[in-house]
Amino acid sequence: MGLVDKEKEKKVKESHAHYKHLLGKRLKLPTETQEELDRVHEDSQEVALQLFKACNFKDENQQCERELTGLMNEEYERKCKENADLSERHCSALLNQLSAGLIPQAFMKSGGYEEYKMQLDTIIQKYKDTPGKGIGVPF
Repeated sequence: MGLVDKEKEKKVKESHAHYKHLLGKRLKLPTETQEELDRVHEDSQEVALQLFKACNFKDENQQCERELTGLMNEEYERKCKENADLSERHCSALLNQLSAGLIPQAFMKSGGYEEYKMQLDTIIQKYKDTPGKGIGVPF
């Protein structure tokens, strides 16, 4: 590997590290929407690519740029999975907390279904009104 190739590899790593830094700085997981995560990814990717392109070395067939883009896309996919997992765990915990007072035996009486339905509707509304669920389970 020649000096130029080592320099290209170094710039790919630096630009990728900068992308990861920007994601970490700009994202608070779980995000409220997938679009929010997409926007941060695209903005961070653009900055990292500009940093990479500012090096002014010849990148035949844009091989190094493709490598960098691939690394950033892999990191983005990891963040998407992490975002979905965090959101799912948070939503499950919230639903468990909100439904903890529902005791099925308490509704096994005349008029119990109406009482159950009212409590369930209240739980659903509280769930909908709770912020910070991320991309989790919508009702």
